[in-house]
Amino acid sequence: FNKSGTYRVRVYSKENYGSTSYVMAEKTVFVAEKKLKIESFDLTPEDGNITAGDSVEMKVKLKNATSGAVSKFTYLDSNNHEVTIYDYAGASGCLWQFNKSGTYRVRVYSKESYGSTNYVMAEKTVTVAEKQPLKINQFNINSNTGSVPFCDNVNMSVNASGGKAPYQYEFAMNQYNTRTVLQPFSTKNIFTVIPEYIGNYNYEVTVKDATGATVTVTKSIYVAQACIDNLNVSSSTVKVNDIVKFSADIKNLSSLVTYHDYTYTVTKDNKTETLTTNSDR
Repeated sequence: FNKSGTYRVRVYSKENYGSTSYVMAEKTVFVAEKKLKIESFDLTPEDGNITAGDSVEMKVKLKNATSGAVSKFTYLDSNNHEVTIYDYAGASGCLWQFNKSGTYRVRVYSKESYGSTNYVMAEKTVTVAEKQPLKINQFNINSNTGSVPFCDNVNMSVNASGGKAPYQYEFAMNQYNTRTVLQPFSTKNIFTVIPEYIGNYNYEVTVKDATGATVTVTKSIYVAQACIDNLNVSSSTVKVNDIVKFSADIKNLSSLVTYHDYTYTVTKDNKTETLTTNSDR
């Protein structure tokens, strides 16, 4: 049935082709108008949340559409002023850039043909946030203690926001007026290096967003040599043949070194005697 309406359908039956007698039965068929419908109206990003300067992709999927079906895309601003983004055409979607923050209602209107006066409509909401400048929120080096033991790891991590994601990160060392790139721009926001010498080091991180904007932060740390912080003696006054216990407090020991040699000596009357050599205590 290609046309809407009410139809009575019948069947006639007879004994044979040449017979003039027959029996008949009848039924009624109601054919409804085949109406155009919007099956889906989708946004990318799906939640409709973007930053000023970003774009939203809109796509419409029609049901019962003819080859001449057309669609129009619009948006309503905060004053309910409707602006046409893409006028009636055969396109099933469009891309629109929102340059001003605010809440917008985006709509699609679809109809059977360009000249038709009947249409169907669907609506979604787009929220455009104010564009924030690219910035580095945190640049951490070994929990920001300010120093690391010689031969230990220098662990760097960075957190950024603003600008336009995704971000890329470059880690470098800036020392004696010479800048050395440790990790070229990549999506990794962490980096580990082991300094080769004792002394002050200037490490920097540069963050680059999707538009090419960059921001750089520099931090200084001191790479410290291991040293004896204190020598402990169990008693300062003892008798002959008494036991004296010695212990050393060491600072700036590298966590990467698993064995340390300690040598204890005693000096009396300008004579030095070695008590232990190559001890791990």
